[in-house]
Amino acid sequence: MAGVFKALGDPNRLQIISLLASDTTGKLGISDLAAKLGISQPAVSPHVRTLKNVHIVELRKEGYHVYLSFNRERISQYQEHSNSMVERVMQKCRRDSTMREKP
Repeated sequence: MAGVFKALGDPNRLQIISLLASDTTGKLGISDLAAKLGISQPAVSPHVRTLKNVHIVELRKEGYHVYLSFNRERISQYQEHSNSMVERVMQKCRRDSTMREKP
């Protein structure tokens, strides 16, 4: 999960995820993302690579074009893991708090 949190820790990557998650065409590429983000294509590529490495973004080739998509299934899995982790931490905090309150 640390790699996922690191990948999600950059504003440009969060914007890329948002753009891909809301895309209905299935035809967004690096140049489209660069234009929408207002940054260069070479600046977008490492962000996409980081998101691809944690399987949040998938690439699909059609001829010479590479299209990007958001992996909803994988992000749902990460959400489940994250929720489970937070719940375990909160249970421990409640136990620790209760133990401190006892005389």
